[in-house]
Amino acid sequence: RLRALPRPGQPRPPPADSTNEYIRGHEDVAPEDGIYPSGLRSALVLVGAYERRSGCPVLGVINEPFFRRDPLTQRYQHGQPRAGGSGSRRAERPRCPRRWHGRYHWGISWGEERLCSLRP
Repeated sequence: RLRALPRPGQPRPPPADSTNEYIRGHEDVAPEDGIYPSGLRSALVLVGAYERRSGCPVLGVINEPFFRRDPLTQRYQHGQPRAGGSGSRRAERPRCPRRWHGRYHWGISWGEERLCSLRP
């Protein structure tokens, strides 16, 4: 989670702790300059991989599981059909109400290739 640096003389905010924000579960935190400083909307899951010999990053994923609520109902249905193993029939997961829509971003760097989910 990115925050603006405090002005000289202002107290510094506590460090980001997505696990703690998830555990506390505050849903209705107001944004400050478009950024949620705490609560579920600030909880992120960060995953990365690097090439062991060079130490260069090769893959990164940012998951925002609590990106936004459904604007009309505050809920959406979870449980779309998913593919099973090869040759098996599609399994339907049970439907259960969820209040949040998530989103994710990813990037890959391998050799000269650079791919990512973000658009300029």
